[in-house]
Amino acid sequence: MPSLRPTGGARRISPAKGESVITHEITITLPGTPTSLGSLKCIGQRGKVKHQLVQDFRPGQARWQKAIVETTRTKVRQTADQYEAVGVEATFTIARPSSHFGTGRNEGYLNVRAPLHPTTHNTNDIDKMVRLVLDALQSAGLLVDDAQVVEETGRKSFPLVTPLQLSGPKPPAWGPVYEPLPDALPYPGARIRVYPVSPPTAPYQAAGLLTEDGLR
Repeated sequence: MPSLRPTGGARRISPAKGESVITHEITITLPGTPTSLGSLKCIGQRGKVKHQLVQDFRPGQARWQKAIVETTRTKVRQTADQYEAVGVEATFTIARPSSHFGTGRNEGYLNVRAPLHPTTHNTNDIDKMVRLVLDALQSAGLLVDDAQVVEETGRKSFPLVTPLQLSGPKPPAWGPVYEPLPDALPYPGARIRVYPVSPPTAPYQAAGLLTEDGLR
């Protein structure tokens, strides 16, 4: 299925007078330690309180979410209309552990066991990482409701690999065919793109097709 993302970087939406919309793709780049939303867990009945679901907060979750909110508020001057459909693309760059590198005279070189992609349990679930971003974009005021997101893409990567890191005596087998994922960074952090996938609401309002509950 083709992406809903507009082609041609110069394309912009022209909002009606007084209308607040995302008119073109927004890029947010920030350093940090990406993490994800915690899982929901069930707490058993305690006295008169019945079973309930609560979110299990992960280490660093509040700090990472706050960083996204503050960066968005500082760098972004656009806000989405409440009926505007948007797409979100998020690429998370996760620090490599020291075990991926050689020691002694081989320090700084990736070793033969270093994986290409972060796939272990402690690198977080990509869907929960994206969910945290959507919550942060809503908290920052960029989105009225994260239900406005009709298309999302999530990626996680290790930092960009340099030729020097692949020049050790026993480099990883994937070295000769290495290609970085789109928007991967040379340092831990994230690059988030938010883009419009529908026109402003004014034409719908003019045609009488927009109600308080949305499009007819």
